[in-house]
Amino acid sequence: TNALSGAFELLVKVYPEGALSKHLATIPIGSSVNFKHIPKNVKIQYPFPATRIGMIAGGSGVTPFVQALHAILGTPEDKTEVTLLASHRT
Repeated sequence: TNALSGAFELLVKVYPEGALSKHLATIPIGSSVNFKHIPKNVKIQYPFPATRIGMIAGGSGVTPFVQALHAILGTPEDKTEVTLLASHRT
C-alpha cells in the first residue's frame, strides 16, 4: 500500500533451477537487498490515467498487477474500478 512509501515487500517463489530465486531464499527475512531501477521496464506509474481498469494476467505475470492493486486500494480517496482476471496452473 502507499503506507510502504520508500520501501516494498518482496514475495519470492523459489524454482529449483532459478539462480536468483534460490539466492534470495538464503537471505534472512528483514534483510536489505539492493535493486537497480531500469526506466525502460517501468510503464505507467500510479496514479493511473483512468477511472476503470481491466487487468488480465497469467502465472507469475500477476505480480505487477498486484502491485498496482496495492497502490489503488491503499489510497482511500482513489475511486478507480478494477477488474482482475488471473489464470494459473497448479
